[in-house]
Amino acid sequence: MTLNDDIINYFVSGMEIRVKVEEYVYERIQALRKQNPKQYENISIIRMNAMKFLPNFFEKGQVSTTYISKTCKDKNIIEEEKTNLFP
Repeated sequence: MTLNDDIINYFVSGMEIRVKVEEYVYERIQALRKQNPKQYENISIIRMNAMKFLPNFFEKGQVSTTYISKTCKDKNIIEEEKTNLFP
């Protein structure tokens, strides 16, 4: 697994409300850091309700792109939305 060269110089933060998903991503990040010392230091995961508390984590101008995924349990559909805040 590798990061896109375009985002290596940026901080990447994942926000997840589900405990199991957050734990899986955290363990995956730790494994990548162990396999590749001095890499993947710009990635993190936070357990939170991003839809409710996202504005409390960042100041205006700090975020350049957001990805929001929504899962519909009834239809097993994942909707993704990408927003470039600064083109």
